[in-house]
Amino acid sequence: MAFLNSILGILNVVAIVVFAVLWIMALYGAFTRKDLKSSRALWIVLLIFVAPIGTIAYFFSENRKRQGILALVIGLFFILVMPVMYAVIRFTTQSTLTR
Repeated sequence: MAFLNSILGILNVVAIVVFAVLWIMALYGAFTRKDLKSSRALWIVLLIFVAPIGTIAYFFSENRKRQGILALVIGLFFILVMPVMYAVIRFTTQSTLTR
C-alpha cells in the first residue's frame, strides 16, 4: 500500500504543477491581451479569486479548447478522483491492520 500511496502523491504533485502552469498562462494572457479592454479586470479577478473555475472558463472562452480540456481533466482528477483513491487506500490499510 505504501507504493500505491507514493504513486498517488506523485500524481497529486504533477496535477498541481500542471494546473499552476495553466493558471499562470491564463493570467499572463489576461494581462497582455490588447483586446480585453473592458473585461480585463473581470478576467483577472476571476483568475485570482476563483482560480480553477476561472482558468477553465478563460481557456474555453478564448477558443483554446485544448488547454481548457486539460485544465478541466486535471481539475476533475484533483477534486473527484484523488480524494476517493486516498479514502480507499486509507480504508484498506486500516481494515488490514485491525485483522
